[in-house]
Amino acid sequence: MQEGFSKTSVFENRSQMAPPLSKCWGTPYWGRIIDSAAESLGMDTRKIVFDLAIDHCKIDLKRAVSLGLIINELVTDSLKYAFPDGRTGRIRVRFERWATNLRLEFADNGIGLPSDFELEKSKGFGLNLIAMLVKQLDAELFIGRGTAGVQFDLSLPLAEWWTGEKA
Repeated sequence: MQEGFSKTSVFENRSQMAPPLSKCWGTPYWGRIIDSAAESLGMDTRKIVFDLAIDHCKIDLKRAVSLGLIINELVTDSLKYAFPDGRTGRIRVRFERWATNLRLEFADNGIGLPSDFELEKSKGFGLNLIAMLVKQLDAELFIGRGTAGVQFDLSLPLAEWWTGEKA
């Protein structure tokens, strides 16, 4: 549980970077979370390419924080486990409006997940947190596995919290 405690306290520090508003611009907030995930692990990320495409949109702060926690956990797990022995790699994070939903896509080209992986049966703090937040957001999560890497696609219904504002 020590790992869970440290992840939670690190995120609490990061959440203080969020603007104290009822609405939050996702782009800079999530970008800072991604940057600080590597810093908190003390990793040299020069071998990892980060490909970020986050629509500059305004959503309510509660959901921005929940999505930030999900992004933090996915990036942290990817950096810790997907690229062993100093291997090079790519991490992609996309957030966009897609049809009648908002879509968060996370992918890496690391070693992937075990063939028998099931999110619901995971014992890790971070993956359990992701499962809980997906339910809280009334979202759907698809986990794709391939020979090179993993992909998490999160689909959230457009709702009253989406302002649709653009910069």
